[in-house]
Amino acid sequence: MHKKGHIGAALLATAPVVFVVTAAGFSTLALAGAGVVVAGSMLPDLDMRLPFVTHRGPTHTVWFAGGVGVVYGVVGAVLGSGTGALATLALGAYGVLLGVVTVGAHLL
Repeated sequence: MHKKGHIGAALLATAPVVFVVTAAGFSTLALAGAGVVVAGSMLPDLDMRLPFVTHRGPTHTVWFAGGVGVVYGVVGAVLGSGTGALATLALGAYGVLLGVVTVGAHLL
């Protein structure tokens, strides 16, 4: 699939999440999430630029999706850390979900 196809698939997979976040009254957060998804939609294809890593190898697995989810979750938690425990937990969970869905959509 080409870059535009991966971006579209990632946005399609994330649309229900963005809808729920928007409906909950966090439209700016939903828009930021969509931007994160677009930015990360080609992340698994970094293997094409890495020597000694085959295309559709380790970066095209559910383990990689989980790892990206953890990284996104940590970033989300750090961004929410100044606003209280609930926001830290919520933004961390949102980050995990965005990371897993972003890479997961690439694997479809």
